[in-house]
Parts: sequence; structure tokens; C-alpha cells
Amino acid sequence: MATDTLIKAIDITDVNRITSGQVITDLISAVKELVDNSIDAGANQIDLTFQNYGIDSIECSDNGSGIDQTNFQTLTLKHYTSKLSKFNEIMNVTTLGFRGEALFSLCNISKLIITTTINGPKANKIEYDKNGKILSNNITSRNTGTTIEIQELFKNLPVRRREFIKSAKNQFAKCITLLQSYAIIHEKIKFTIININSNNGRKNILLRTNKNEDMSKKILNVFGPTCLRGLIQINLDLNLNEVTEQIMKRENKLWKLMNNENSEVTSPLNESDNIIKVSGYISNNSVGVGHNSRDRQFLYINKRPITYPSINKCINETFKSFNNETNVKHPIFFINFEINPSLIDINVTPDK
Repeated sequence: MATDTLIKAIDITDVNRITSGQVITDLISAVKELVDNSIDAGANQIDLTFQNYGIDSIECSDNGSGIDQTNFQTLTLKHYTSKLSKFNEIMNVTTLGFRGEALFSLCNISKLIITTTINGPKANKIEYDKNGKILSNNITSRNTGTTIEIQELFKNLPVRRREFIKSAKNQFAKCITLLQSYAIIHEKIKFTIININSNNGRKNILLRTNKNEDMSKKILNVFGPTCLRGLIQINLDLNLNEVTEQIMKRENKLWKLMNNENSEVTSPLNESDNIIKVSGYISNNSVGVGHNSRDRQFLYINKRPITYPSINKCINETFKSFNNETNVKHPIFFINFEINPSLIDINVTPDK
């Protein structure tokens, strides 16, 4: 084998930059990780401030539980988490994210500064290097909670950085849609979203909701009164026990064929595990009801915003069929599926 084709290990610094770019792929994935962390910390107020659509910086401030000093050093290290200690616990995770993994990735592709306290007003302001190690730790003040600031996202990935700057406004618009989705489903949390113009320093408040409002009031707050027109509330249970029985019969046939045995596979789930609770709001089938585009269609699993094209398609086609294809509008819906966490794997891909 020629010397120039020798297979060799990639430097660990370069490996970290590559893998971090797979976890944090754009502005939306960065913001999602920050919001997930704030929700997991028990915050009921989350403020996001973007400088120049996130090109210069992104700041997420919450009034959650804060971070204990004993976790400052391990907070941003790769493969560190407080959410589980061994692999088989992953199916029982009910939180939204794994804080350490996301923050390590952000350290690698941006400048990361965390200000936090579990008992204000005395707080710590910590700056981390690209490897997730502490560069500086200074005393400051703030109320109980955490502020995470990301500066120069993708600064260590020149091509990604140029692409981000080029498409920043488009990514920012998608990011606002995601934040609207969070604001509507988390009824107890107050969200405030601000963008600061880099040229004149002008603050533009893009979203502001209130605490402890039900979903209909959140929708009204985010999209205005016209969005509520024609919406009906849904609250039902989907019983999948019959489907589960059919699946188990099929699995037993395969088991016997493969193992040449008469033993049967039994489901480890209880009947209650196969009940999916569906709640939220959806447009009725009246002509004229709905929206001109599909940008007001939100799905959730256990209050986690998701993208599920097959469900969207089913709802849209059903809505169209009831209107005999005369309604050019699209249904508006905000639907949450409450499912036993052990039946789904939300960490099957890095972006969850």
C-alpha cells in the first residue's frame, strides 16, 4: 500500500468538530437544544434573544433550577449526562434532551458562555473552550436559573458558517415557527422572543406569551383571533389493543417458524400501555374554514414538537374529502399524542 493511502486515525479535535456538526446542524437544532434544557430544568419563563437573526449570538435565559457548581466541569463534556447511567434506561427517559452532549457540540462550533445559579443573586459566569473545558469562571449576579449564550455559531466550520450567514433569515423564520410550537404546547411557560438588529440595535419582539394559559389562549396569543375560527377541541383515546394482538399473532408465527418451537412470544406491555390519548384543536370541515398555507399545522408526542408527514397527509386529505375538494384552504391543527415513553425511541437520531 502506498504511503499516501495509509489508513490512519483522525485527530480527536477534528473528530469532535465533525460529530458536533452532526448534532447541531443549523440554527433550529441549536435553539431546540437550549429550549429543551430550559424546560427540563423546570423553567416557567424562557427568554430568547437573537443578535442579527442568530448570526452574531443566541441567548436563552430561564428561571429554572440552575446548575450546581459540582457540575460546572462535566456539564459540557462529551458523553456526560444526568439523565441515565446505563443504556437500558434510555427507554424510560421522559425529559427532552441530554444536556451535556448538546453543550459539548456547541462548544466545538461556537463560543459558549453560561451564567447560572441555584440560589441567586450570586451567580457564576463560565466561558468554555472548544473541548468543553472551563476557560474562565467569574462571579456575577442574576436570579435563580440559567442563561446560555452562543456566539458565532459554526465559527470552526467555515463552509457551514458561510451557508448559515447566507440563509440566516430563512433559518430564523423556521426557528420562530418551532418556538411558536413550543409556546402553544407548554401552557405553564411564558415565552419571549426578541431579535436585535445589528445595524441600529433596535429590539423587535417577535413572540410573547403568558404563563398558565390553556392551549386555546396560547393559540390566540401566538396567531390572533382569526386562527381560532372554526377550531374544535378534540379529546379522545385510541385503543391499539386489537392491533397489538394481531401483531403478536404474527410475531408468534415467525417465532415458531424460525425456532421450530411451540412456545409463544408474549407482549411485556399492559393493556393500558396501548392507549394513546389524543388532545388539542383541529379545524372543522366547514367550507371557508382553515388557512391558506400549511404553516399552522403542529404535531406533538408527549408535548415534544415533531414532524410526521404521514399524519399530516392523512389529516389534510381527510379535511379535503369532507369539503368535496371545493375548499382550497388547509386545516389548522394542534394535536398532542400522549404515548407510553417505552413505546417510542426519541433518541434514534442525533437531532431527536
